[in-house]
Amino acid sequence: MAALNLSVPASKTEAIANPINVKTSIVHSTKNLEAASSVFFQPIWITSLVTTMLLYFASRAFQPKHKKDVLAFKGTVVRIVALLSLIVGFVTTFYVSQFLGYHFPDSPLISLFLAIATFAFIMLFSGVIAWIGIPGVVIFALLMFFSLPLMVMAPQMLPQAYQDYFLPWLPMRFLYEGIREILYFKAGFLNQNTWSLIIVAGIGLLMFFLETFGKRHQKTFI
Repeated sequence: MAALNLSVPASKTEAIANPINVKTSIVHSTKNLEAASSVFFQPIWITSLVTTMLLYFASRAFQPKHKKDVLAFKGTVVRIVALLSLIVGFVTTFYVSQFLGYHFPDSPLISLFLAIATFAFIMLFSGVIAWIGIPGVVIFALLMFFSLPLMVMAPQMLPQAYQDYFLPWLPMRFLYEGIREILYFKAGFLNQNTWSLIIVAGIGLLMFFLETFGKRHQKTFI
C-alpha cells in the first residue's frame, strides 16, 4: 500500500489489523456441572450391588414348598426393590447436591432417572446372581473397576475395538449418557437411555423369575 501511495483511514486500521472477527457462542452450557455426569455412577452401582447381596442372602434362608411360593417371594422382592430404588434415587441426588456442591436445575427429574437406573442394575444383578451365586458379585465388582476409566474418557480416545464391541454392552453406559443428556442437552425423562435401562431391567427380571424353575429349587419342592 505504501508503494502505491495509498492512505488508510484511521477507521479501517482495526479491520486490517484483525481481519477475522471471532465470536464464541455457548450452545450447551455446563455451568458448574462439568463432571456431574460421572459422580452418580459409583454410588448407584455400589448401592445396587450391596442391596442385591443382602437380598440374595435373605432369599437363601427362604425354604419354599411349591413354585408358587418362590414366585410370590420373588414378586415381593421386586416390589421391595422398586421402593428401595426410589429412595436411593432421591437420596443420591440429595447427597451429591448437599455434600459435593452440585446444584441441578431439575432434581426430581434426575432422581427419577437414577431410580430407574438403580432398579435396572439391581434386577440385572439379581438375575445373574440367582443363577451363578457369589461369583456374580465378583464379576460386577470387577466390571465397575475396569469400566470406570472408560466411562470418563471421550469415546474417540478409545481403541476402535472398544468402541465397537465393548462399550455398547456396558449397562452403566446408559446411566452416564442419560444423565449427560438430561443435564447438558435438556432431554426429558423418557429419553433413549431411559428405554435402554428399562430393557436392562426387563432382562434382569426375566432371568430372576426363570431361576424359579432351576435345579436349586426343585430339590425343596414337595
